[in-house]
Formats: sequence, C-alpha cells, structure tokens
Amino acid sequence: MTKNYSPIQSCFIFFKFLFICLLIKPGLWAETFPCDGKVKFNLSNTEVSQGSTLLLELHFPNKITKVAGKLENRDLYFWVSNDGLTYQSLVGIDLDHPIKPTPINVSYVLANGTRLACKSSVRVIRGSYAVERLTVNKKFVQLSEKNFSRYKLESRELKRFWQTTTPKRLWAGKFNIPVIAKRVSENFGRRRVLNGESRSPHSGEDFPADRGTPVYAAQRGQVVMAKDLFFSGNTVVLDHGLGLYTLYAHLNSLNTKRGDVLARGQTLGTVGSTGRVTGPHLHWGIRLNGARVNPLDLMDLVSNP
Repeated sequence: MTKNYSPIQSCFIFFKFLFICLLIKPGLWAETFPCDGKVKFNLSNTEVSQGSTLLLELHFPNKITKVAGKLENRDLYFWVSNDGLTYQSLVGIDLDHPIKPTPINVSYVLANGTRLACKSSVRVIRGSYAVERLTVNKKFVQLSEKNFSRYKLESRELKRFWQTTTPKRLWAGKFNIPVIAKRVSENFGRRRVLNGESRSPHSGEDFPADRGTPVYAAQRGQVVMAKDLFFSGNTVVLDHGLGLYTLYAHLNSLNTKRGDVLARGQTLGTVGSTGRVTGPHLHWGIRLNGARVNPLDLMDLVSNP
C-alpha cells in the first residue's frame, strides 16, 4: 500500500530514519552464539524474510590475522574496528532466496596460525510482498529485437558489477535516504504479472518527487556507472566496497561521471522520469554481494564507523 506524505512529513521521516540510526548500537542483538576460543558470534536477527539484510558481528579476545565467512555458498566480507577486535559483515538475503534454514559459517586464524571456526544459521521466511496482475497491450511487454539486445547488453554490464567485490570498505557510519520525497512508495519486492506472465520482483524502493529534486549519495562511494539505460534511464551506480552497491535510477540529469568518488550527501543528479516509467521519481536499489535487498534495511543496521 502506498502512503502519501506532505513535504513536511517527508522531512520528518527523513530525520526519523537518521535518529533511529543514531540510537542503534552494537550489543543489541537477536542472539549470540559461542565459538571456539571465547569468540562471540552475534546476529542482528535469526529469522528474516526474503530481501532482508542482517548484521553479523564477531568479538575476539585477542587480535587475529584473518577472517572469512559464507552464507551457504555466498562469500561474506568483513570490516574491522579500530581496536582490531571486532569484525562486522552485512549479510544480504536475496528476494528469491530459498525458504529454509540457511547456514552461516565463519573461519578465522589466530596470531599463532591456529585456524578455528564458528557456525550458525538464519531461518529465511517468505517475504510478504504485493502481487499486481495486469492485462496490457503486447507492445508494452514485448521488446523489439533492437531494444532487447540493448537490455541484455546492459544487464550483463550490471551483473559484472554485482559479481565484483572491492576489498576495501569505502564508507563509514550511517547511510542517508538519498532524496527528500513526497512519499515512500513501499513497493520493494512487488511482483507484476503481465498478461499472465510473472516478471522479476521490484528490486528497489521508489520515492516520487518533483522533477529536478536533488538526489544525493547515500554514503561515500565510487561511481562505476553514470549513463542512460533502457529500463532505468539515467542511472548512477556507486560502489561502496565489500560487495555493497547502491543504484539511483530515472534521473533527469547526471551531476557525476564514472570514476568520481562521492562523499555522503554529495549531489549525483536530479529526479526525473527517464527510462520506462510514467512519472518522475527516484528508484533507489541496493545489491549486497549480489543479493537484492531492501535499501531501507540499511538505515537501521549501520550506525557506527
């Protein structure tokens, strides 16, 4: 269901998200698991729906030399606190992740070379997302050969980003909502069935706003794409490191270019209606180690450097 907000209410929501992020601190965890060597293994939640994000945290009594992890067969990437004793990782649960308990395995190496391990699991439940069934003229769902070729080429380019992990974390601190909008559409995960054929779920959150409204980088990152795409129009993709990407679509104008490093809150473009859309809005999406996750989850999970 779409909620309508006045500009004043929209601003209030924006700052409410920031306030929530400031309140959340490490140590408020759903469950803590014991590991070898008196290591604490913390998960922000042990039951999540498809399209969600978890925060995993490891507390070590002494400094280690290496840590690695997997969500089932998907690699996890960690950043370390200033004291070298706490490692954290964002864990993405894709929109189409199987409904089942999913193992999380972590291994680490002590200073003396001893290799130890931690094991846990997260129960993935079905996401409660809307399904919209429409019957439309075939010309709106069947692409021409030229447009289909363009779409496939652009999809492969984006997929290369999602499969590439920059080993260094480029961001620190909380993430901001990238636009002050009229309302939050709350349509992440919505699936359309067009003429009886199911389409891919909506992999981002939409923020309707006036054309020309500034769009900001949600966090520090490097621009890996800034160009026009068939479906998403003028699009910017930021690489934040450790497998985390944010995508900003349907922009009216682009204020950045590939290779630029943007600070959190720096303008990257303006709201528009380019691509295959019916009105001006910002589509904001996140890919986390390839997983399509709700960008608003990130607001609640990440607060500290």
